[in-house]
Amino acid sequence: MEWDFLRTVLLEFGVPFKLVELIMTCVSTVSYSLLLNGGLTEKFEARKGLRQGDPMSPYLFVLAMEADEISMKMLIRCFQKFSEVSGLHANMDKSSLYIAGVKNEFKDKMLAELQLSEGTLPFKYLGVPLSAKKISTQQCMSLVERIVDNIRSWTSKFHSYAGSLQLIKSVLFEMQTYWAQVFLIPKKIVKMVDSICMRYMWTGSNETTQRNLISWETLCKPKAAGLTKHNQL
Repeated sequence: MEWDFLRTVLLEFGVPFKLVELIMTCVSTVSYSLLLNGGLTEKFEARKGLRQGDPMSPYLFVLAMEADEISMKMLIRCFQKFSEVSGLHANMDKSSLYIAGVKNEFKDKMLAELQLSEGTLPFKYLGVPLSAKKISTQQCMSLVERIVDNIRSWTSKFHSYAGSLQLIKSVLFEMQTYWAQVFLIPKKIVKMVDSICMRYMWTGSNETTQRNLISWETLCKPKAAGLTKHNQL
């Protein structure tokens, strides 16, 4: 960390000048020696950085790391440089900016500068919502909606019972299993998915139009019993 930058930040935050000078004296009056081949070298003075183990250093670092317009522009330039060198480009339409604890004026300015939309929490990663807490039924509704969307795309096609069964196993259940690898899916969602798959099995759609020929519990029995053995969660 540059000492001139630290001094400027402290003054901008309204820290009294005399206190800033005392802090900078503590920061700048430091010297180091290296352990080389089992012996210490001569001491040399530092020109930047903060002391390690000093209880004041973490507080100074937090003050200096405060984000501002300049640091955001530098971040964008780093991304642009990376794109020029690697040929990889971020999809800005799929990118969002997450901001907390700042004034609305600064937030609006950053969104306009970066040309990004404001993200909301919890957000999704690889199609799965990330949450530090137990996932709720509402957060899992996107899984149900995706399953229903898949069924709607198949409704116009004529499938045999065997074809519908294969789609349930290889597509719909795999979507549910993918989520289950990350967290425990609420029982309500599991029952809802089972109900949707059962309706699709016998009607070819998400709507109940006729009586089920075989109960879902029977379909989930082992193949040794002469049935399909659906894998329930």
